[in-house]
This record gives sequence, structure tokens and C-alpha cells, in this order.
Amino acid sequence: MTVGVDPSLAENIFMKFYQYQDLYRHGADPAVFPKYAAMFEIGLTAMKESCVELEKITNEEQAGREADQSRKARLVASRQRSLASLLALLCVRGQYDRVEAIQLAPFEKRILMLDEYFAELSVERRADATV
Repeated sequence: MTVGVDPSLAENIFMKFYQYQDLYRHGADPAVFPKYAAMFEIGLTAMKESCVELEKITNEEQAGREADQSRKARLVASRQRSLASLLALLCVRGQYDRVEAIQLAPFEKRILMLDEYFAELSVERRADATV
């Protein structure tokens, strides 16, 4: 029973949890790495898209135009879910110091730090592909 949570959102949360659990349990298996990298890329892309849309809304508000506040709230929630997803993925790989640094950084810097990590993943993925 979900109290106050949309059933489709609850199902998405369950599936995400299952995916993290699978990555955690089989993280040492090299075949799992592409799935991890793909999940990280999806989360990072989703977060960036939310940020771009929120920036557009902020620009509209600063220009004196009325913005859709419910859409803005959904985008903020989506951005937070994406960030939480990325932090969970970092924890799966034992990147606890990086998680702490990201949490302490201003939001704009968080995206740069996550981009840097994704670049490291891309190098690791290419290195694994050549082995």
C-alpha cells in the first residue's frame, strides 16, 4: 500500500531499487559495467535536462512572465530524483568521498563534478573494450 504516492511512481521506485541492488550484488562482474555506465548516463542526462528547463522558467520569471509553478515543482522534484539516483550509483561503486564532495558543492558545481566522473567512466569503458 502506498500512502500519498502515485502507484506508477511507486513502481518506478521499486524498479530503480531493484536495479541498484543488482548492480551492487554483481558489481565485480565486468559484464555489469556497461549497465552501470548507461544508468549513470541516463541519470546525468535527465538531471541536465531538468536544469535546462528550470533555467528557462527562471528566465521567464525574471522577464516578468508568469511561469507554470506546478511544472516548476515537477522539474525540481525530477532534478532531485536524478541527483539522488546518481549519488546512489556512486555509492554502489564505493565513491563515498566523491558523494560527500558533491553534496557539499553548490548545485552548478555538482553537475561539473558528475560530468567529470562520467568522463572517467567513459575512459574506463573504452579501456575495458580494448582488453
